[in-house]
Amino acid sequence: MTIADKSVIIKYIIWRTKLVTRINIDQIEHRKTKQLAKRLQQNVQNLLKEKNWTMQELADKAKLSIGTIQEINQGKMTNPRLQTIVDLSDAFGINDPLHLLGSIKN
Repeated sequence: MTIADKSVIIKYIIWRTKLVTRINIDQIEHRKTKQLAKRLQQNVQNLLKEKNWTMQELADKAKLSIGTIQEINQGKMTNPRLQTIVDLSDAFGINDPLHLLGSIKN
């Protein structure tokens, strides 16, 4: 592989990294998306306090990375996968995963 090839690869990686950079909830323009992201953040924070769990304990129970849990907790996870929401609800013992996006009435 030539130096030019490596340079192209590095430029591509930098470009790709910029595309997947997380944004904060406050930067979301669509009102409903912002509300759902904020509810998820608040509900996860409340449940962590209620269960007296650390973010690492939640990550272990939900089989998610600590980075994912931190992004949700810090309001940087604005477009979580559906499976992430299901995994979180299973870890918290919530029957309906949609309750993480609204009021929790388990």
